[in-house]
Formats: sequence, structure tokens, C-alpha cells
Amino acid sequence: MKVYTGAGTALELREPPMSSGGEGAIYEIVGYPKKLAKLYHDPQDAQKRERKINAMVDIGELPGFQVSHLSDNVAWPMAPLYNDTWDFVGFGMNRINASRELDDLYDYPPNRSADVTMEQRVDTLISLCSLTNKMHSMGQVIGDFNPNNIKIKPDWSVSFVDADSCHVRNNGQTYRCVVCAPGYVAPEVIKACAGTTYEDCPGTTFTQESDHFALAIHIFRMLRNGAHPYICERHLTRGGSAPAPISMDKRVERGETPFYTTVPGYGTPSYAPDNDAFPDYLNELWYQAFVDGHRDPRLRPDATQWLMALQRYRSELVACPDDPNHFHWKRCTSCPYCEADDRFYQRVSPIIHRGNNPAGGTGFQGSTSTGGTANLQPLREPGNSILFWFLTICLGLAVLMQISMYVVPYLIDGVFEPDWFRYDLCVYGSIVSGMIGLMIYNTSMTPGRHFGKNALWEYIVSILMAAIWAVGFTVLIMILSMVWSVSWKLLLAITLISAFFGSIFH
Repeated sequence: MKVYTGAGTALELREPPMSSGGEGAIYEIVGYPKKLAKLYHDPQDAQKRERKINAMVDIGELPGFQVSHLSDNVAWPMAPLYNDTWDFVGFGMNRINASRELDDLYDYPPNRSADVTMEQRVDTLISLCSLTNKMHSMGQVIGDFNPNNIKIKPDWSVSFVDADSCHVRNNGQTYRCVVCAPGYVAPEVIKACAGTTYEDCPGTTFTQESDHFALAIHIFRMLRNGAHPYICERHLTRGGSAPAPISMDKRVERGETPFYTTVPGYGTPSYAPDNDAFPDYLNELWYQAFVDGHRDPRLRPDATQWLMALQRYRSELVACPDDPNHFHWKRCTSCPYCEADDRFYQRVSPIIHRGNNPAGGTGFQGSTSTGGTANLQPLREPGNSILFWFLTICLGLAVLMQISMYVVPYLIDGVFEPDWFRYDLCVYGSIVSGMIGLMIYNTSMTPGRHFGKNALWEYIVSILMAAIWAVGFTVLIMILSMVWSVSWKLLLAITLISAFFGSIFH
């Protein structure tokens, strides 16, 4: 079979095709071992895509695109292809050589990915963040973050295929992504496209913020034995009944992740390591992606933030003595992956099934227990440590007493004359103000409130917050007093001057 480039060069395609999907087939090009051709099955579908492919070809010729070498790791359209009657039929692209897909690393219990260590998994995630960042730096959006479209090379770097599904923009024109794997669609996109398609949606669909959501899910699944952050394990009642099942996209739309929110009647899957198995800086980013980002997509961590966090996490991994593929965070007293394996094999647990959908994506479905009540691990709810509150209040009061006895009198000495005002308002007021600042930090600002534990630096910051509020209150009273002292004298002077000139010109 022959096709032609825009310049009229004939290319011979080797049949049968290497692979064939719902949209088109992939062919080798005779004489060009590093290139491939994608031809669309449906001529009408090809006609609809012609403008987008031409726009992507133009983007690929931009200096920034070429300098970043994106076409080496993204199957980006390089040239439109035509048939004998000069009808657009597909495009040519660089060949991506990879034997694994990202989805292969999510299998649990491990099957095809049994020889992959956690260090290699993290290396893969670092590469994924880097490639995502390059795409975003070019002003483009991935859109369909389907793990089947993310290929893994032997060096654990990643590449994107099916790039023609990307959500691209060129010369002020947007060419939409019209497919997306369920389970990776951001909540705002689900809401915007309710009752319609990604192509016909009247509002905004995919953005870099929606890419940030999908990226956070990939990172979560890779480090949590393939568990999706919105997959729930049902709590059976004494009578054996359970809440009605809810679809994955509906849970995403509602923001119901059992790892960081309370989902009545549900808990986290037994095969997923708990939040305590990971450092606070990763949990905080996941919380921002799935909880804060549900309220405001702009609050989600971007690819650069994830890249820096994963590089740090990679340096803090230690080997498990019992399983050569297990590496875990150095602060863990035991291997969380071994513990997850023990939980999984000791009882019937929900698993994630992979299946195709009309959009060519991957679906997730949690299976239910087949016998008895599952002995689920406790669901961690957001809260503050009792020890944290006790120590910060005690230490805070001790520091505030010292401030009220030595710092506050020194600051206000010579400013206020009445003793009652000095001591009753400034001294005692500084203590009350300091405790208010401490409580505000403990309840709404400390990262540990999400995870049930607090780092040492949070104790220190809590005490500092109390001290800052105490001193700040005293300084505020001083400023107000001086303003008042100047104001009434200025007011009196203005009144006298007005009266003087008034009597002259009367």
C-alpha cells in the first residue's frame, strides 16, 4: 500500500499493520525503520482530523519543540499523509520502541511487572513528570492521560503514543482532545461535559490543571500497588449488606477519596500502603491534588513540584531485606509493601480490573468480598494529634508568660502612663492574642492536621506563631495609641486655627 507526503513523495507501507485500534492502524514504512505511519479507518474521521494534524505538524516545526527533542519521546505528527486521490488519510511520526506500558506496572498482585523494583517505578514517574513539564512548557495539554498510551523504555524513561488525541492549541485555535480514559478525567471536566461529549461540550474541557490531576493519579497508583485514589473498599454491615456501588467518575466528581476524606461506609483497599508509609511532602501534594484541587483546580501541584518531590523521595528509599523489588521510605520501621501483601493474601480483597471502553481507555472496577466481613485497616481521618495540642499549649503558655513579663513591659515602657492600661490590656491581651494565633495555626495551617501526626518543625512553628501574635498585639496597641495621641492634638490644633480664622473673617 502506498501513501504520499505533502510534497508528493511516495511511501510504501508494509502490510499487515503492526497494530490496529478503534481509530486507526499503525504501519511500518519501507526504507524508514525509525518512522511509522498511522492511517485512520474511517475516511470521514480522517477528514475531521486533517486540520488538527496540520496544526500539530506546524507546532512540531517550532524551534522550541525541536530544541526540547519532544518528538523523540512523543509520537507527534511529523507530516500529513494522503492517498492516490489526494485525500488525507493519516500522518507519519517517529517510532517509539518500548515493550511495557505504564498500566503494566499497576498490576496487583504483580504479574508482568514482577521484575520491576520500586526504585525503577520512581524513575519512571520522574521521567513522566519531566515529559509532562516539557509538553506544558510548549503550551500544550495532554488531555487523554491513558496509561496504555504511556510507553516505558528499557532505561525506565517514558514516551507518549496516540499523540493525535492531545488537546492542542496553535495560532489562537484550539483542537480538542475528544477521548479520555475513565478514572483520569478531572472533576471539573466531568461536570462541564455532563450530558454531552468532550468534542461537543459548550464549556472548557481539558487544561494543564486537568493534566495535573491525572498526573497525581498516576503517581499515586504507582506508589500504592496500583490502587486508584478514588477506589473504595466497602464496609459490610452485620447483616451482610453494603452501600450501593458508585461509579469511579461519580466519586471523582464528588471528591470522595477514602485516603484523604471520610467516605461513609467505605475504607481504603487492603492492598494499598497507608498514608503513614510516605513522607509528609508527598501526602501534602496528594491532598492538594485531590482535596484542595477539587475545590480549585489551580491549587493542584504541577509537574515541576512532583518532579522535585519524587527526586527527593528517590534519594530516601531503602531496600527491603525480604523482597528485592521492595524499596520504601527510610523513616518506615518496616516494609509497608510486605505488610500490604500480608493483608491482601490473608483475606479476600477488592482488585482493579482492566477493561476497554468505547474511548479506548482503561476502566476501574472494585470487586466486592465474596465471604464474610473484611477486616479492613482503619480509615485515617483528618485530625490533630492530642500530644501535639498538649505540648504546644503548655510550651506556648510558658513562652507567652515570659514575653508578658519581660518583652511587653520593655516595649511599652514610656509609651503608656496608666498602669491598668499597660498591664490589663497589653500584658494580658498579649497572652490571649498569642493563644489565638497558636490555635489558628494548629487547626487550619499545620500540614499534620491532615495525616494525624506532626513533624518537629510544626511544634516549633506553632510556638513561634504564638510569640508573633503576642508581640504583634502589643505593637498594634502601641501604634493605635500613638496615632490617637497625635490625632487628638492635631484635631485640637485644627479646631483652634479654624476658630481663630473664623473670628477674623466673621
